[in-house]
Amino acid sequence: METDFNQTRIPEDLWAFRTERRDDLLAKLRSDRRWFVVRRSLLQAAWFGLSILSLLLGVLTSVLIAIGWPSTENAWDQAILILLPAISGLCGAFIGNYRLRETWELREFGRIETDRLIVEAKFIDRRNPDFDSRINELHMRRVQLARRQASQFFAFFARVAANGEPAESS
Repeated sequence: METDFNQTRIPEDLWAFRTERRDDLLAKLRSDRRWFVVRRSLLQAAWFGLSILSLLLGVLTSVLIAIGWPSTENAWDQAILILLPAISGLCGAFIGNYRLRETWELREFGRIETDRLIVEAKFIDRRNPDFDSRINELHMRRVQLARRQASQFFAFFARVAANGEPAESS
């Protein structure tokens, strides 16, 4: 259907179609935002929880050794003293190997970019002659965001030198 945007009256079905396209884009962006918020929150909680657990277990081990516990006669006491630093080290290894902080940051940047796209989409005037191209541009920026997120996520795990140590981040 051809429409001259200089006309004062535009058929109602075009308004409805444009509103539907914008609402569809906004629904997808809001869904993406929820995904980013949930992942970010889980990663944040895991990073803080494992960091604090590692720290507390290290301190507890030091305190127990300082007060002379455990006795050398009780195998269970010694097992506990062995397990505390082992669990602490496991927490640290999990944080480092799974790059929790970096992934948390990546998801937060994704959330922020999604917020920007939502704001831009909300303010596209359906009377604007460039409405369709603006909607298409925002759809493509959404796809590009997903591609950047995926490539950066997998790049975190590829940045390991031959000796198994994390390579320098760029």
